[in-house]
Amino acid sequence: MVAIKKYTIFVISIYLCLLSTGCAIKSDQLKFIKSIPNEDVEALLPYTWTLKYGTYQSTVYASKIGEMTILSNQQGDAVTFENFELKEIHRIGRFRHFWQIFSDTESKTLYKQGQYVGTFQCGEWQDAGKLVKDKIQDQIKVFRQTCRAENNASAQNIIYLDEQDHVKYMEFFLLGEEHSIELRKS
Repeated sequence: MVAIKKYTIFVISIYLCLLSTGCAIKSDQLKFIKSIPNEDVEALLPYTWTLKYGTYQSTVYASKIGEMTILSNQQGDAVTFENFELKEIHRIGRFRHFWQIFSDTESKTLYKQGQYVGTFQCGEWQDAGKLVKDKIQDQIKVFRQTCRAENNASAQNIIYLDEQDHVKYMEFFLLGEEHSIELRKS
């Protein structure tokens, strides 16, 4: 009985130590996200994006930290980019998936929940021309990047820019075309 109490106290002490350490570390990104309910919603609109992963959809807010752009929300969804390179996806979807993408000049290696998914050989981003949605809406510049998996299957990453070269839409494959993440400027 005494051993169980000592073990319980030990486990609770470790838990409280970890909890207090985790709570003491706060990033600028976390402060920004926590401040959202107190901010004027109109002020956030330039930073608002719609995230889609399979059937899951949520609203995320963009912020820039150094070379990194992070789109995140209070539910814990977070997508991290460095320039146009997708780096990490945190807690996305019903199962709260975590993805890591390691890129070099010739390939991208994907991990899901810490497990190796595959390596993809990716070409350069190509200007695919312009897309006109309707006569009222501005023309959209389209950029595509084709990647091939180890099994020779291919998929494309897509970015749409408006006439001022602002990003309006991005789609990045994760496991082929059927598993992708989409971000649309709201």
